[in-house]
Amino acid sequence: MNAARRHSHPSSSHSRVWTLAWPVSVALHLLAFIVLYFVFVRAGGSLAQATVIRRMQFIEPSSPLEDRPQIRAQSAPALSSLLELPTARSLAIPPIGAGLSEGPSVIGLDSGRNPGAATAIFSTLPRQRPPEVSFFGSAATGYRIVFVVDRSGSMWDQFSLVRDELLASLARLEPSQQFQLIFFSSGPPIQMKPKVFLDASPANKQAAYDFLQAIAGLDPASGSTDPTPALRAALTMPSGLADVIFLLSDGDFPQTVLAMVNRTNPQARTQVNTIGFGYKGGSELLRALAGANRGSFRFVQTSRSPSPDKSPLDTLLP
Repeated sequence: MNAARRHSHPSSSHSRVWTLAWPVSVALHLLAFIVLYFVFVRAGGSLAQATVIRRMQFIEPSSPLEDRPQIRAQSAPALSSLLELPTARSLAIPPIGAGLSEGPSVIGLDSGRNPGAATAIFSTLPRQRPPEVSFFGSAATGYRIVFVVDRSGSMWDQFSLVRDELLASLARLEPSQQFQLIFFSSGPPIQMKPKVFLDASPANKQAAYDFLQAIAGLDPASGSTDPTPALRAALTMPSGLADVIFLLSDGDFPQTVLAMVNRTNPQARTQVNTIGFGYKGGSELLRALAGANRGSFRFVQTSRSPSPDKSPLDTLLP
């Protein structure tokens, strides 16, 4: 009897302990859940926002951007340090004399960390347009210009006018531009040497003057007029593609010229401006050639043109 009583007492004590432990455990877990909820959920947005504000150093998160001088103060040194990297490479920029166009420009920079990676910086400064060039009132923009000029017999009595206009066009070229001169008639074209794009330097402009003087000393060309070889040479320059070609002629030439230019100048990569000189016989073909190659057509009235009531030499007709 006494033994039974001694064994039954511990069992009832354990039952009472377990009965009290479950409510206490549930209460503790619930309290911990409530504390974690307020710390990580309700306060999470405020904590994250406070971290961002500390990192960006905003004066007031609700103030407009222009009222936050700390941001501008941080951005300028960061950009400056990036541009001062020893591996920085900037795109070539034409001289200040070039015109401006609207739109953002991009400067490519090496990251300096990964040889295969690059960082692009976008600038809101206006982009610079290529310099202008004009010939007998026909205007364009570009860095590489080829003048392809008819020197057939019918052009010979007006060669001094063509020479003077060519020299005036060359004189207006900027140092960043390059040029080449090609004359044609019925045979192989005559091209200024070396047969590459020449910098528009004073020395090369003087060389162009000497070249034109040599052309003037040649005998007048005979035979039909065919600009095909000269245009092919202008479109396949070994030193790169031309930006603009000026073609000046006073007569008819084969219709096959148009097909050749279209094949040699796909997607009209090079602009071709055409100038009809003195006679209107070849105007339609010249107009079609310019229209197919992003160019413009001009007709130059001269003293021998069939309209004496027009002002000679310098009247331009569309």
